[in-house]
Amino acid sequence: MAVLFLRRHHSPKLVEFISDADLGVRMEVIRAIYDTKVLDTWVGDRLAALDGHGLPETVQRRIVAANYRKGTAKNAKRLVGLAADAKLHKSVRQAALHGLRMWEASIDTDPVLGHYRPQVVKGRTMKQLGSDLTGSIRRFISQKQDSSLTALATKLASDCGVALDLATSRKQVIDSALDSELRVATLDSLAQADQSTDDALIMKLLKDKDSLVQAAALRHGFDRDLDGVAELGLVAVKSGPIPAARSGIAGLAQRDPAALTNLWPSREKSLRPELWLDAYLALSGAKDAKAKVAVASFAAQDPYNVFSLSAVGGDALAGGLVFRNQGACLQCHKIGSEGGVQGPDLSIVAERLKPSELLQSVVNPGAVISEGYGLSSVILKNGSALVGRVAKQNDALVQVIAPDGKVTDLKRSEVTSITPPVSPMPPLGMTLPPRDLRNLIAFLASQTAANDAKRAKLDHGKKE
Repeated sequence: MAVLFLRRHHSPKLVEFISDADLGVRMEVIRAIYDTKVLDTWVGDRLAALDGHGLPETVQRRIVAANYRKGTAKNAKRLVGLAADAKLHKSVRQAALHGLRMWEASIDTDPVLGHYRPQVVKGRTMKQLGSDLTGSIRRFISQKQDSSLTALATKLASDCGVALDLATSRKQVIDSALDSELRVATLDSLAQADQSTDDALIMKLLKDKDSLVQAAALRHGFDRDLDGVAELGLVAVKSGPIPAARSGIAGLAQRDPAALTNLWPSREKSLRPELWLDAYLALSGAKDAKAKVAVASFAAQDPYNVFSLSAVGGDALAGGLVFRNQGACLQCHKIGSEGGVQGPDLSIVAERLKPSELLQSVVNPGAVISEGYGLSSVILKNGSALVGRVAKQNDALVQVIAPDGKVTDLKRSEVTSITPPVSPMPPLGMTLPPRDLRNLIAFLASQTAANDAKRAKLDHGKKE
């Protein structure tokens, strides 16, 4: 109660509880400091210095995000240290590296809470970051650990100009036993070195069995304008793996937009549906006038046309990140044991809604409201009113659940009227970038009964 009181008053005295012996108190202190304006005081520095051991993933994320927000060279080194800490959740370690890759970015949305919390970055440059972290990044990459973390660190090295050993990188990139993400990150690092001797290596990797490596090689082939790459790009678009096809679309839009423009009118026959959004975005961004006209007429026919391109082809794993972060969906919806209760439980939503219907519910959430959900105003005979979702109603009872979760049971005889439910959910199609929307739909489309059973089994194992 003391911590909650101090939180309510945004008091720096919260710091007195930051090392409390009680885990529950420590967790609430971290939330209280991070979630309020106390974060931007000296107390936030104390939060950023914590190691996060033994804390839930969401609390550990606040420590990572505090270091990102503070943004000094010391905080940058701290983020590398958090990324290297095997006692932290893998997703938290990944978040630390993602934060470093966004070091120069000014953001409006809090990376943990999902609400408006602008952070204007001044004086933070990737070049200076590279200078500050050269040794730390090289040591991190040299250590044996999860390949996804090594891949992110390799990308970070490229982003901030930290040179890696080229001979080692050339061996790694052709090693099919290594993880795809690591090989791609290594290829990106090699390409940044801009050695013409690597042109042959890039052309060789265009035939690699790994679709992600193949896609990266095609992207770099277009960047270097290698002989024959446009033809290979068109082949990838028509029959190659989806990742390579997307690289082909992006490359053709810049190098040979006419080839891509010719495919658009007959896309139902010449392009797989998973590629329609990529083609639309590539043509929209092309400098070619005919390309712009081709997609502009498509969008003008019906405003929903553009949204419809996100119905298929997304990455469910990436969509899960959208769901938990910028989508802020867990505030109102449950997935498994996580989330709120104001919106319908989405744990097995794919059992009742097709991808096109999922898209409709995200783009226009007010079109169809599930029974027992949506916000209503319940007017009482005494003149007062309650706002919330009407979870139950019959001849004897009306149960209202307020947005803060408070449950009120009313006698039906006390109620004068109940307004029709209105969805409180924002139209995410208007706020999410198209590819994020596509990934979110893929994530929701993966929420089946079988997937929910696997999740429940995993959660049970963690509790044991």
